[in-house]
Amino acid sequence: MEVYRMMAGVYAANCYIVYDENKNGFIVDPGGDFSDIDASLNDLGVHLKFILLTHGHGDHIGAVKPFIEKYKIPIYASALEKELLANPEINLTKRMPSAEISITDYIEVNDGDVIENSGFSIEVFATPGHTAGSVCYKAEDNLFTGDTLFMGSIGRSDLPTSSTDDLMLSLKEKIMPLDPKTKVYPGHGRETTLSYEFKTNPFLLKL
Repeated sequence: MEVYRMMAGVYAANCYIVYDENKNGFIVDPGGDFSDIDASLNDLGVHLKFILLTHGHGDHIGAVKPFIEKYKIPIYASALEKELLANPEINLTKRMPSAEISITDYIEVNDGDVIENSGFSIEVFATPGHTAGSVCYKAEDNLFTGDTLFMGSIGRSDLPTSSTDDLMLSLKEKIMPLDPKTKVYPGHGRETTLSYEFKTNPFLLKL
C-alpha cells in the first residue's frame, strides 16, 4: 500500500491518495484544490474508488463535491457527523473564502466498522473530541487521524461539537492501545509513528 500526501485548500490540510499494487485507490480528506488532487491521481495512475472523511470541517471537505460529480464514487464518514457535514455554519465553510458546503449524501460508518471496498479493508475508530463525529481510519499499518492526533500535538477542542474531555478519552481508549509501529498520517503537519508520539507527545504522555 502506498500513501501519497499533498496539501490542499486554503488551510493547507493534508490530503492523502492511498493506492495498492493494482493502482486502485481512495482519497482521505480532499480539502480543496480539486484540479491539483485530480492531476495527482492521473500522474500516479490511480483508479479512484471512494473517499474517506475523518471529519466534516471545511478544510477537509472542500473538494468532495467535484469528485462526486466527476467520479460518481461513494463517500464514507461518521454517522455522528451528519449535522456538521450538512450545516455550513458549524462545518465552518460559511466563514471560509470558498463556497459554502453542505454534504448530506454519504455512507455512514460507526465505531468498529470495517469498510470493505475494492480490495481494501479499513477499520473505523470513533474518536470524538475535535468534532463529535471525528473518526480515524486504519488501513494495514497506516492510521489516518484527521485532526485527532498530530505530530507532537492534538486537535482543537473549542469548535462546534468539540469536547476536550471526549478528545482525551478518545486518545486514551482508541489510540493508546494500538501497535506502536503504526504509521500516523495526520490532518495537518508531518507524518509520524505512534511509537514516537507515545514517547514525545505531551498530551499522550499525560495518559
